[in-house]
Amino acid sequence: MKFEKSAQASRAVVEKYRSAWKQSLSDWVNDYQSQVVRGYGYIHWRGVPIVQAPQDLWTFQEILMERQPEVVVEIGSAAGGLTQYLADLLSLLGGERRVVSIDISRVNFQASSPLIHCITAASEAESTVSEVAELCRGRKTLIIHDGNHRAEAVYQDLLSYSDLVTPGQYYIVTDGIIDLFKEEGVKLSKKYPGPLVAVEAFLEHDQRFRPDLEREKFAVTYNPMSFLERIA
Repeated sequence: MKFEKSAQASRAVVEKYRSAWKQSLSDWVNDYQSQVVRGYGYIHWRGVPIVQAPQDLWTFQEILMERQPEVVVEIGSAAGGLTQYLADLLSLLGGERRVVSIDISRVNFQASSPLIHCITAASEAESTVSEVAELCRGRKTLIIHDGNHRAEAVYQDLLSYSDLVTPGQYYIVTDGIIDLFKEEGVKLSKKYPGPLVAVEAFLEHDQRFRPDLEREKFAVTYNPMSFLERIA
């Protein structure tokens, strides 16, 4: 079939997409959370449920490829979609690498890889911190926090694990976006202080880290001001 240069898509199709593009970023995030994420089980990585936003997953892989960590500590794993994703990325890098997955339950955990080391315990427990420290000793370490999102819990984990992050690597704190939405009816709105509140307090306390805002290049991130690069 040959088309003339003047051929255009139908007006109905054009209007359908232009109408969607007129959404504010705030409305898009709310629709994404309520209609696409829908809780666990709707988005998958290699068949395992994953809930991180695609643009943040892309940023994660850029960081891993650039900084080449030997250990990625994941605080909070749920079904394990992000765990599987991280293990697959590390396997592409080759060498002796591992993902240390920390969670209080493995009931829904589905990730599987020889690179995954599971610790089934509370992240705040002294024994957990000690075990993770031993696994990271002498190795380039990056941390992703996706556990309890209440500010107090996030702040405590920032304090407990920050020393393990190697200079030049990142402590990424997920889902601080909940602190940007306090309106009624917004899917992401929470009534409690969340990760971003903890991050701001932590940055006042620890000058070794800086928020790398260049990692937020996709306009919407679920991790505002929370790609924390250790610079000292």
